[in-house]
Amino acid sequence: MQTAADTADGEATALEATATDAESDAAALAPAAAAAAVVVAAEAAQDTADEAAQALLIAQNDLNVAIQDAYDASDAAQVAADASTAASAALAEAIENDADEDEIAELQLAADEAAEVAFAAADVAEEAAQTVIETLATAASAGSLAESAQATADELAADAVIAVIEADEAEVDGLVTNTSTPLEVDITVNATVDAPVVTPTAAAGDEDAAIDIDFTATVDTVGIADGELTSIEISDIPVGSVLTVDGVEIAITDGSVTLDPDQLANVQITPPEDDANDFTVQVSATATDIDPDLLIASEDADAALEAAITVEADAIAEATTAVEDAAAAATAATTAATAAGEAATAAEEAATALQDAIDNDAPQEDIDALQIAADEAEATATELQDAADAAATAQTEAETAANAATTAADEATAAVAVATTDAADAADAVANGYITNTSDPVDLDVTVSATVDAPDVSTTAAAGDEDAAIDIDFGATVDTVGIPDGTLESYEISGIPVGSVLTVDGVEVTITDGSVTLTPDQIANVQLTPPLDDACLAPLLCTTLLQSFWHRWS
Repeated sequence: MQTAADTADGEATALEATATDAESDAAALAPAAAAAAVVVAAEAAQDTADEAAQALLIAQNDLNVAIQDAYDASDAAQVAADASTAASAALAEAIENDADEDEIAELQLAADEAAEVAFAAADVAEEAAQTVIETLATAASAGSLAESAQATADELAADAVIAVIEADEAEVDGLVTNTSTPLEVDITVNATVDAPVVTPTAAAGDEDAAIDIDFTATVDTVGIADGELTSIEISDIPVGSVLTVDGVEIAITDGSVTLDPDQLANVQITPPEDDANDFTVQVSATATDIDPDLLIASEDADAALEAAITVEADAIAEATTAVEDAAAAATAATTAATAAGEAATAAEEAATALQDAIDNDAPQEDIDALQIAADEAEATATELQDAADAAATAQTEAETAANAATTAADEATAAVAVATTDAADAADAVANGYITNTSDPVDLDVTVSATVDAPDVSTTAAAGDEDAAIDIDFGATVDTVGIPDGTLESYEISGIPVGSVLTVDGVEVTITDGSVTLTPDQIANVQLTPPLDDACLAPLLCTTLLQSFWHRWS
C-alpha cells in the first residue's frame, strides 16, 4: 500500500502545480473561464485525496490482518512450547522410572521434535511481529499522505470558491484586477573601506634634541565610522635619527617605522647628531574592515553548532535510556513467558490429577478438591499468559522506540559534524575576508633649529725655568665623533699672573686683566714668561667658548 499512497501524493502535487498555473493564467482568461479552471483543479485534487484515503483504509486493513496473524503465531508458539515442555517432562519421568531404552529413545525423539517445532513456531511468531511493525509504518505513511492530499484539496476548494466569487463580481462590475505575488530581490553589497584621513602638524625643535611629532589619523570623516584604524607608517626618516614612543626607542627599518593606533600620544624624533638640516617625513595610515554578512554568518554558524551539540547530547541521553528500557522490557518478557509456561504445566498436571481421580473412582470430596485446584491452576495459567503477551508487546514497542532513538542520535551526531564544518568554514571566511586601505602619504615638515656644542679643549702640562719663556701647548676641536659641529673661532687664556709676558711666534701679545684672546692660527708657538724672579705655581685658564682647562706651571 506504500506504493499506492506515494502515487496518490504525487498526483496531488502535480494537480496542485496545475492549479497554481491555472491561477497564474487567470488574468489572461475571461473571469468565468479562469474560475472554471480552478474548480476543475480543485475537483481533481479532491479525487486524489479520496484515492489517498482509500489507500489508507487498505493499509489499515493490512495492519489489522498482520496483528491477527501475530496473535495467532504467538498462540501457536505457546502451544508448541507447552508441547515441548510436556515431551521433556515425559522423557524426564521415563528416565527417573528406569523405563526401557526403547521407550526412552522414543520419548527423546518426541522431545527433540517437539522442541524443534517450538523453535520454528517462535521464529514464525517473531516474523509476524516484525510484519506488524513494518505494516504499522506503512499505515502511518499512508495516513500522512492522505492528510496532506486532503489539505491540498481543501486549499484548492477554497481557492475555487474565491475564484467563482471574483468571476461573479467581475461580471457585475466589468473590472478584473490581479496582483502578482511579491517576489524577493536579493541585493548583495560588497564591503569596502575608505582610506584613513591623516592630518599632520608641522614640527620644530633644536638640533640634537627630541622633537615632538604630532598628527591625527581618522576613519570617521562624516560621522559614520568606516572600518578600524590598524596601523600608521612614518617613512623617509633621515639616517641616524632616533624615534621614540613614550620615551622608548622604536627600531627604524629602511627609514620607516610602523606604529599601532595606541602609540600616537607621545611620538618624538631626534635628528642625526649635529645635523641642523630641516627634513620632511611622510605619514600614512591603514584601515581594515570586513563584510558584516561574514560576521553574521559566522555567528549564526556558531549558534547552529551549539544548538546541534545540545540536540546531540539530548538525543544520546534519550537513546541510552530507550536502549536500557528495551533491555529491561526484554528481561521482563522472558520472565513473564517463563512464568506463563510453568503455570501452564501446573494447570496440565492439575487437570491430569483430576482426571486420574475421576477414572479411579476417588471419593467425591477428593474429586471436588482436585476440581478446585485444577480450576485455580487454569485461571492462574490464563492470567500469566495474558501477562506474558502484554510483556511481549511491551518488548516490541520498547525495541522499536530504542531503534528510533538510536537513529535519531546517529542523525544528531551527523548534524554536529556538518555544523562543525560549517562553523569552521564561516570562521575561515571571516579570517580571510578582511579588506584594507592605506592612505596616500602626507608630508610632515620638521624644522631643526641649529645649535653648536662647546669645543673640546685639550692641554699638556707645561714646565720651565724661572725668568725663562715656557712653551704653552693646548688645542681645541669641534669634531668629537667624526661630525663637525660649527667652526672654531677663538681661544682665551686667562688667569695670567701680573708681570707675566705672553708671546706668539716670539711676538708679545698684550695681556688685559690677566687675559689674552688668540685666533686658531696663533696657537702653534705660544710661550709664557713668569713674573721676574717668581717661581710660584699659578693656575692658568684657557677657554674656547664654554670649555676650560687648568694649567700648572712653575
